[in-house]
Amino acid sequence: MVPANVLSVPPYVLQHIAKGSKFIPTCKPRSLPVPTSALDALRRSLLIRKVFPLSDSKPSKCRLKSAWTPPGDEKVDVFMRLLRADLVQFDAAEHRSNLTWIDRKASAWLKQHVDTVAVIDADKGLGDAIVLRSWVHQQVLFQLSQGYVQLSDAEVQTKMRDSKFQADALIQFFLSSSTISLAVAKFLLSKFYLNYAGTFRILAKVHKFPMASRPICNLRGMWLAPLATFLVEVLNPLIANLHTVIVSTDQLLSQLRDLQVSPDMAFVTLDIVNLYPSVDRSHFMSLVSSFLHSRIQPHSLCVFVVRLLELVLDACLVTYGGKTYASNDGIPTGLAVAGTVANIYLWHLDGFIETESNGRLQFLRRYIDDLLLLWAGSADDLRSLANGWHPSLRFEVSGAGDVNFLDVELQVLDDQSITWSLFNKPQNLHLYVPATSCHPVSTFKSLQIGGFLRCFRRNRRAADVKRSLVAFKRHLRDRGYCISDFNALVAKHSLKASRAPRANSKCKQVFLKVQYAQNMTSGWLQSKIRKLLPLLRQSIPEVGIGLCWAVGRNLFRRRYGDTWKVCGRRSG
Repeated sequence: MVPANVLSVPPYVLQHIAKGSKFIPTCKPRSLPVPTSALDALRRSLLIRKVFPLSDSKPSKCRLKSAWTPPGDEKVDVFMRLLRADLVQFDAAEHRSNLTWIDRKASAWLKQHVDTVAVIDADKGLGDAIVLRSWVHQQVLFQLSQGYVQLSDAEVQTKMRDSKFQADALIQFFLSSSTISLAVAKFLLSKFYLNYAGTFRILAKVHKFPMASRPICNLRGMWLAPLATFLVEVLNPLIANLHTVIVSTDQLLSQLRDLQVSPDMAFVTLDIVNLYPSVDRSHFMSLVSSFLHSRIQPHSLCVFVVRLLELVLDACLVTYGGKTYASNDGIPTGLAVAGTVANIYLWHLDGFIETESNGRLQFLRRYIDDLLLLWAGSADDLRSLANGWHPSLRFEVSGAGDVNFLDVELQVLDDQSITWSLFNKPQNLHLYVPATSCHPVSTFKSLQIGGFLRCFRRNRRAADVKRSLVAFKRHLRDRGYCISDFNALVAKHSLKASRAPRANSKCKQVFLKVQYAQNMTSGWLQSKIRKLLPLLRQSIPEVGIGLCWAVGRNLFRRRYGDTWKVCGRRSG
């Protein structure tokens, strides 16, 4: 990614970058495995579980954290006192860093050349890329030119103030009419004290030639983040009823499993070029508003949702290089509700293609901006049809015949049935989290079992399953995993899966959040908890305590300042 005539990148730097941005260096050893604050939080959770019965319903995210103090309990206090006494006996093991001298040398080299190069994460999970900082700046400005306009400091303050006034008036009006509850209103207003804009960065599209970029807006630190969360909770259930929308490969394959392809039909895949910045916002709002008015009741709630969506889209602000930009068209990539509303908007495209296909279409499914169709006719005719929906969107044919869609390769057999096999992009280096990373053991187990199951679920033929498993084991070995341990792990998992499923437990599970370090094990902590559980269950029957790990900063977080803050400062 860095031309050799500009700067020669040493091999040890590339070796360090190959660890991946999710790699977590070891932190300093802990003398006490669980801090007092975590134990206090556990005690509060236990007391809450004692007061409130177990509920199968999923709690709403649109609520503030309660400051209510549950009544105390003698046995819970005894349990906590004994647990604290046991945890004090923790004997810290010797600390060993998982960073080598090569990593430290590479980090020093990157610091030395921070004005010339930057390490950014690649799109599609294809690892990290070392690129020229000038290229990053050029791509950021290019992406900002599509759907954003630069504001002065005075304009920023005015826009943020006016947006907050509009939001407050909207919330108070619909609160007074009982459209939303007081709890929801408090949640929506909970971040109004913040005066920050979001941040703007890019991902490198290393799978494209020439290499391009994808814009990313981080708006979680803005005052409007709770508004976006509310919209996600209201709108997400509507997606489940849209038959052309898929949310996973598993869902797609379940629909293709028994499908018989009609004669003359063949797979075609379409891709929308640069979807989010290209959307015409007025056309988008007209279609989405019409969709919501027919599906959200009561009418007052629908009006509130539509107006809130308009406000959120208009109020998005991002910073780069010390300058602030406002979103004036399209859908800001990174907004929490962006994927949901894009699916609602493009559902009308699906209907347009179905209506105008004149019998040439058998099957259509879409994963946001990627379309999979069984089509009788030329792929160019299909592209022309899609391009006729609205002039703001442009489509490209990404495959025809045997096609790659999401992470599978699809093929129509001679008997008109469909088969599939696992697909990986040629640029995919399979940079799984290295076995030396400071992650909990459960992370590595989940990675291995997940990859094992993926080999079976993404391949329909036994030969493809075997081939994928061989490749997966090779990639695991390259990342430092022990293959014999992997074989034992999947054998244990397969045996467990073959047994009769247990009845659903009504255990009132609570979690103890612990900062992970390599000098502690989950088994040691769980043994201390299990020993005291009979005492606790005298007060809270069938209660269970699980471990919830918090991990340290990964390489992405550690490099973030040098990559984006320095980049913005230098370019500004």
